[in-house]
Amino acid sequence: MNQAIQKARDSLGAFMQIKENPKSGAERFELKVSFSRELMWVSPFRVSGGVNGKGDGFEGILKSAPQYSPTLAWGKQVSFSRDQIVDWGYTKDGKRHGHFTTCVLLARMKADEAAKIRKDMKLECAP
Repeated sequence: MNQAIQKARDSLGAFMQIKENPKSGAERFELKVSFSRELMWVSPFRVSGGVNGKGDGFEGILKSAPQYSPTLAWGKQVSFSRDQIVDWGYTKDGKRHGHFTTCVLLARMKADEAAKIRKDMKLECAP
């Protein structure tokens, strides 16, 4: 999982460039963010002044249902910093890109279950 998070962080700049200048068919941009007790998806999102006033901040709408964070709720606006981002994803021409942590979780599942989820999500995970 740590390697997937590092891969997402290393490519975050390229992802942000794609989001800022999307090509035809690119949509559904999302970030996976580490909050105090769990990782959750945020979409839509935008760059903001930063949580600590450093200019490295983001804000967006939580698209995950928190299980361990009672102060958060699905659909609630959240603010976070760049160093809290652990993954990213978007859809282009119907196929999902990114989702490095999702691919790790799928690799831990039974093969037939993982294949169905990958097919449903239209997600191709690198070997």
